[in-house]
Amino acid sequence: MRGSSMLLRYLRRPQREPARAGIIITKKTFKKAVVRNAIRRKLRAILSEALPLIPSGTLLLLLVGKNAQTLKSKVLRSEFFTLLRQARLLPPPQKK
Repeated sequence: MRGSSMLLRYLRRPQREPARAGIIITKKTFKKAVVRNAIRRKLRAILSEALPLIPSGTLLLLLVGKNAQTLKSKVLRSEFFTLLRQARLLPPPQKK
């Protein structure tokens, strides 16, 4: 699944271990380690909220794109959860 600032790859496995995730931010995309680490911190916070909701045994891989640096945490979170719903790893949002 591709979003504006990240690419989500996933693999569903039948194991009962908890869902796991990896984050890839290349030096080619962001030269400065400070920038890469700041984005990684934002995404880890989002993942800590999302991983308990994802089916067990699922492996996630996030490849971060260039415009992730300019996005706020709320926008990154919204995009990530949208990608999870598109991949059918989360149920659709409840309508009131």
